[in-house]
Amino acid sequence: MSTHETTAIKDTCMACGRRHDSCRCPVVGKPKPEANARQIGGDHYKGDIEPWDAIAAWKLGFLAGNIVKYIARYKRKGGVEDLNKARHYLDKLIEQGGEE
Repeated sequence: MSTHETTAIKDTCMACGRRHDSCRCPVVGKPKPEANARQIGGDHYKGDIEPWDAIAAWKLGFLAGNIVKYIARYKRKGGVEDLNKARHYLDKLIEQGGEE
């Protein structure tokens, strides 16, 4: 299910939680991205919300985007190592005063 598809139970956006007809997320109304239908090298990003969709919708930069990516996958792939990677990117972002 893509970030902006509705569930069978609720008519809500999977990204923002608003009713789908009032959702203001930037990809509403666009076709499901073809890249979301496949994944190269595992299934650690498969879920209700793909990290790259959240990163794009929230307009995050490289550092913040990698923080989201590693946090999103740590239970399915790298465990504590992914948490340390997220921390490493967070440390760099803090060093830069939150600016990317």
